[in-house]
Amino acid sequence: MRENLVHASLIILFIAGLTSVSCATEESIPWDYAPVPIGDKQVYIGDSLNDWGFDPGRPVGIEYTYVFDLESTPKNAFLVIELFEVSIRDDIKINGENAGYLCLSQKSLNWEGCVIPLKPGAVTAGKNRLTIKAGLENNYDDFLMRNVRLMVPPLFVRPDIAVVRSVYNITQIIGIPFNMEVSIANFGGQHAFGVQLKQDIPDVFQVLDGNPNYTNRSLNAGGIVTYAVRLNATKLGAFEFQPLSYSFYDEKGKAYSNVTPTLTVFVHPERPVLKVKRDGPSEGFVGGLGNVSITVSNVGNGTAYDVFIRDFPLLDSFDVVGGQANYTLPTLMPMESFVLFYTYSPKEVVDIFSRAEVYYGDGVGSNYSVVSDDTHLVVSERPASGLPFDLGSFDVRIFAVAVSVMLVVAAFLYFLREKVAS
Repeated sequence: MRENLVHASLIILFIAGLTSVSCATEESIPWDYAPVPIGDKQVYIGDSLNDWGFDPGRPVGIEYTYVFDLESTPKNAFLVIELFEVSIRDDIKINGENAGYLCLSQKSLNWEGCVIPLKPGAVTAGKNRLTIKAGLENNYDDFLMRNVRLMVPPLFVRPDIAVVRSVYNITQIIGIPFNMEVSIANFGGQHAFGVQLKQDIPDVFQVLDGNPNYTNRSLNAGGIVTYAVRLNATKLGAFEFQPLSYSFYDEKGKAYSNVTPTLTVFVHPERPVLKVKRDGPSEGFVGGLGNVSITVSNVGNGTAYDVFIRDFPLLDSFDVVGGQANYTLPTLMPMESFVLFYTYSPKEVVDIFSRAEVYYGDGVGSNYSVVSDDTHLVVSERPASGLPFDLGSFDVRIFAVAVSVMLVVAAFLYFLREKVAS
């Protein structure tokens, strides 16, 4: 028994030694290597996967072949496979030549990455065949695999240009110039040559600066270039820009091209710009009175339409006893102002922050909003005097002074009349 265990250990160590030569880790792949997908679907190989709850397995010794194309021959490459229930030793062949073995693993019930360095020339330009064949005829020859890919040097990968930044404000103001800007980058591993960009701009936009058609002789791998024009809209409405198209070719003359989606730009008249100011008391009493004024001013160059003004929050804790807390103006012309005034009476003790909100449009589809600064309002219980107002409030003090003045004036007039009569 002990002799059998020793022999088994020696066999496992021997196999581990074989597989350790052909396997690596993903950390050993240079950071700038790029993936070339070969096959992403899940594949079953073996005869006893059903013992682990998977679909019925395949016959022992089954092999699976991937066919893939490469545009050129890489100097070197890594084969990467995700494996589950990895077999002890399974042959890997590329184009009929032995390329190594699957990585040694135990039944961990986890997907694990298997990285196999390929010798130079293992894969070449054109069609390639990758064949993986189950090895030992026992329960350890069953496994699943997915996400098969090559990792290749960056100079092997073709140029790949894409839009990385675009500045297209879809709403513009007539008569005000604006910039239309696009940046493209070469994400590929090779230079792109004969880079051409073209944008069909509607006639209603005057080109003030820049060229809608841009040509660059080359764009290095990892390089970026910005295409920009300055336009001025001459007509109101919605206008459709044709897709931005760009084309290029690689060092072997193979051509590539792409287009961006169609863009619609809305040209508006000069927009209105409203500002709002709210004035109101910071304290009050239940059953008392408070006055609020909301001033809305149009400081823009366009007319504001459907100007809706409201004081927020308008709670159930308040009664509006004079004026309106919400109001709608049909229009507010440039440099024009409007004052909304109302009087409220608190029904209960509250501690809130209030603000005025204004919503308006420019008459051609765009809507805007603006709010005032917050006002902190504290409502307390009714004063001890029992009067429906605060004897110490500013409004009451003004009223008292006015009454006092009136009484003094009346007394003076009465005294003057009596003196004249005598």
